[in-house]
Amino acid sequence: MEWLIISLFAASILLFGVSFLGRDKDKEMKAELDQLTLQMVGDVYDLRKRIHYLEEELLAATPTSFQKNKKSSSHAELVSEAHALFQQNRNVEEIAAAMELQVDEVKHLLSNSH
Repeated sequence: MEWLIISLFAASILLFGVSFLGRDKDKEMKAELDQLTLQMVGDVYDLRKRIHYLEEELLAATPTSFQKNKKSSSHAELVSEAHALFQQNRNVEEIAAAMELQVDEVKHLLSNSH
């Protein structure tokens, strides 16, 4: 009977020690999961940044419908196009290049848009 109590006591001490080792594995797994999560968030941020850059490139490269008929466009259409490009956070030089106008002409169009 004494041997049974001693062996059960020894087994409980052994299992108690093993339980601490199991917790370390959980901590390692949690740390690895946190690291993977941070890496995924960083990758998503990089992809969004690249997509934004490509969208800007695409918008800059796409000719507008007004560029085709620039000479026959009315003043109101030119004002509308200049204002739309300004709303897209483009600066005056970019708008001038997109509309094939001089910078002073674009400034004049933008001042008439208000």
